[in-house]
Amino acid sequence: MASLRRRDWIRLGIAGGAAACWGAPLPTQARPKAPFKRLAAVDPPFLEEYEVLIAMSPQLARGTLAKIADEVATEADSAARTEQFTRAIDPEKTQLHDHFVRALAEELDEAGVKVVLVSVEPADGEAALLAQVRQHVPDADAVMFANVMGRFVAPHGLAEYLPGVMLGVKLRAAKGDTVWLEQVYTTGYRGLDLRATHVELDLEERFMSFDSLMSDMTQARAALIRGVERIAVEVAKAVLR
Repeated sequence: MASLRRRDWIRLGIAGGAAACWGAPLPTQARPKAPFKRLAAVDPPFLEEYEVLIAMSPQLARGTLAKIADEVATEADSAARTEQFTRAIDPEKTQLHDHFVRALAEELDEAGVKVVLVSVEPADGEAALLAQVRQHVPDADAVMFANVMGRFVAPHGLAEYLPGVMLGVKLRAAKGDTVWLEQVYTTGYRGLDLRATHVELDLEERFMSFDSLMSDMTQARAALIRGVERIAVEVAKAVLR
């Protein structure tokens, strides 16, 4: 069986040792309840992906052959822009997954949940990843697999680029088969996957051309971070009672 690839984590809802811990129980008071107390958040063993998508070419109203040519050109343009954008925004610097985990830890803190970030090696499937987590954090009673993708989408060809975030998450018991949450979330640009839960958020950053997007990584990065932090709030709501 092949190792879990990056897109598998998103499609399945799943988007070392402990590297960091966040959250601590608050003094006794009325607060939301979680079905677990120590959550091991798996740090995905691959670089994050940042996409530039051209969702619709302006010339699609033309004939069949022209449509095919447009679609091929659009895919090639998207791939080239994705490569350039990923290098410019720098996954190691942007770290959307880290921002998500930290924001989630803050939300779960009120329920007395401690979040532990766990580094893992690439593995053949979820069971092998779970085995690594149990070895590194044997006292964790829950495990979270999450994978985040930042993107900028030109929905009408090359005219304007809009920010969006897609995050797949699976939150399950460390032992046994209980799954509390398995869902894909989007925010900002909605996208075309009707199975995803869309979280409303006005990401006001707009770039009128690919060149203008490439010229301001500070704004581009800030928009994606706000998006993933907003999704963290919804994930916490989904598991707290």
